[in-house]
Amino acid sequence: MPIALMFFALALTVAVLWRFPEYRLGAIGALVLIAGVFGTYFYVSEPTETTQNAAIDPDKLALRDVDFLVDPRFITMLGQVQNLADNANLLEMSLELRALDCPQSDSPVVECIVIGDDEGTARVTVPPQQLRAFRAVFMLRNLPEVSGVLRWNYTLVSTRAQPL
Repeated sequence: MPIALMFFALALTVAVLWRFPEYRLGAIGALVLIAGVFGTYFYVSEPTETTQNAAIDPDKLALRDVDFLVDPRFITMLGQVQNLADNANLLEMSLELRALDCPQSDSPVVECIVIGDDEGTARVTVPPQQLRAFRAVFMLRNLPEVSGVLRWNYTLVSTRAQPL
């Protein structure tokens, strides 16, 4: 309810500015007051608890058929995710992507140099024991030229789920 009142006051102030230009100084003061009330309300009010704060253990997700689309600015990770958990719907998952410069294509990861990394989020709803396609976009800036072989290394960082 307080938010609706604040929006009403804001709309009324804008209408006064539009209809009566001679009251602009007072209306600008009212806008500053409204901005202060908005800021105080959002600073003081605590976020409401939702049932979507649950998480699925990353070990309970299986990623399959992962592929990467590379353009000059963005890397898009495409694949499938299977929810192996029995008690929650997957809503989103956060992934960390690393670009590696490796001496050879079969070199162990410890021998590779990290040349870029970023975190991305895939928003995908996956019921328990089901499989869905996902897409996550990453932005890797200032990648140096690769002297060996470019490889991708990804890690599932966190999830957000809705309990059943």
